[in-house]
Amino acid sequence: MRIGMISESLEDYLEIIYNLIDEGNIARVKDIAARKNVSMSSVTPALRRLAKEGLIKYTLRSDVELTGEGKKLAARIVDRHEFVKHFLVSLMKVPEAIAERDACIFEHYMSPETFRRLVVFFEFVDTCGMDIRDRFEQYRRNMESTGASDPCTSPDCRNTEMGSRHRRRWGQVKTLLMLKPGEKGRIARIQAPGAIRQRLIDMGVLPNVEIEMKRAAPLGDPIEIKLRGYHLSLRKEEAESIIIFPAQIEIREPDSGSGEYYG
Repeated sequence: MRIGMISESLEDYLEIIYNLIDEGNIARVKDIAARKNVSMSSVTPALRRLAKEGLIKYTLRSDVELTGEGKKLAARIVDRHEFVKHFLVSLMKVPEAIAERDACIFEHYMSPETFRRLVVFFEFVDTCGMDIRDRFEQYRRNMESTGASDPCTSPDCRNTEMGSRHRRRWGQVKTLLMLKPGEKGRIARIQAPGAIRQRLIDMGVLPNVEIEMKRAAPLGDPIEIKLRGYHLSLRKEEAESIIIFPAQIEIREPDSGSGEYYG
């Protein structure tokens, strides 16, 4: 099931249930009602609809559990929410409280095309934020048509100290396929065109999300990974297109006055 196949309200309930469980709590009706800011009587019909869709396990006076399909959909909703919030705060400098509220809106109503372009734009600015207006269009066209784009080629990026820091940072990236079983990293970008890129984005493979290599078949295909608590199977070509920062590289906002982007 994809985002948008159930109502915004049901997606909100599913996200709340996921977050309660992820925080180590039990997803009880009263807790769900408190998070949603509605009465307990309003929660029950929504839970029944989610159960009918096969996304949760719920019976009257019982705690709520996510099914496998429910967990996957909820994780994708949460990933989309966190990505949009991170984009607004880190790149657009939107106050966190406003970004949180806006992310709640965007996660439900943003079209797949708009969300895909937002992911590409984030990757571009995070890679090399010079000459944004002109270079973003070039980056997007290259990435979507061929799946390959030089991370930073503008003269400003090559010849400045910031450019030097970017090159040192990007000199340490590797593909997901290069990880050994048990190793983790954070996704930097998806270096794949067209349908492969869209499939990975739809599965929640997004910049800044932690990813873990679980195992690879003897001939390298398929690859099993762990992403936000659930397992996915990828083809070798898909794994090769996922560019990651190894776990030891810290990805953070620059300190005031320092401009450093890596640990």
